[in-house]
Amino acid sequence: YAIQIRHRFKKIHTLVYACDLKTPLEELKTLPFFAKPFDASIELLHLDYWKRGLSEIELKNIETAIKKAGYKKIVHVEKEVRINKTMQEHLEGYSKKRKNSVLAMFPENFNIFEKIFLPSITKQLSYNFSRPLLSIRKQQ
Repeated sequence: YAIQIRHRFKKIHTLVYACDLKTPLEELKTLPFFAKPFDASIELLHLDYWKRGLSEIELKNIETAIKKAGYKKIVHVEKEVRINKTMQEHLEGYSKKRKNSVLAMFPENFNIFEKIFLPSITKQLSYNFSRPLLSIRKQQ
């Protein structure tokens, strides 16, 4: 673990996994590896900008992913958010409410054109986020 010189290490209580719900099963299998040493809980956070809620199929997929991850301390959190704030602002606010939390993200694997024209949210957060950020590369 790398800790900046002006910071102190505190035990991690919560690993907040900001998820777009495209491939939660594959990604969720990785997170217990980081949470278990601290006996931390994992919150699978989905920001709902459109206030449409999740369908029955999406909820079943999440439940299946949580069960298959094989870690008892995983909960799904769906948060309705306003579109007038950026994702970073919503994640900052959510993370600040969770003491000693770390935000976990899996950046998208972009091709060369997507890298040029689409901004990486994880990359933007790595420069500007005030909370600890764990960026995990997706499996190919």
